[in-house]
Amino acid sequence: MTKTTKKPKKPAPARRLRASTRLWIDGVKAKFVMDAHDEMLLELAGEQWDLIDQAGADVRKNGLTYLDRLGNERPRPTCRIMHDATSQFARLLKDLDLNIEPPEEAPKIRRRF
Repeated sequence: MTKTTKKPKKPAPARRLRASTRLWIDGVKAKFVMDAHDEMLLELAGEQWDLIDQAGADVRKNGLTYLDRLGNERPRPTCRIMHDATSQFARLLKDLDLNIEPPEEAPKIRRRF
């Protein structure tokens, strides 16, 4: 008796990603032939992009700095999160070696002076 093997489905991008990021990932996968490890890197890039967006929303809402208990102006922790996520996103895209656009327009930061 012979077993018929079904072609395994490619897993959909993680549900924790925003819908627009999942669509971006699906579009990139449709354009390029990718190995499993490349798909994982692409999903990690999507996670970093969403993190950039979340941190950017906090910075836009609360500003770049806050006053500590002594009244000194300090950078918000979300600025560091945004910086780190941006670096990781760029690194992951470079590692994938794809000539692609990011999911959507980069978040704009309004500075309050």
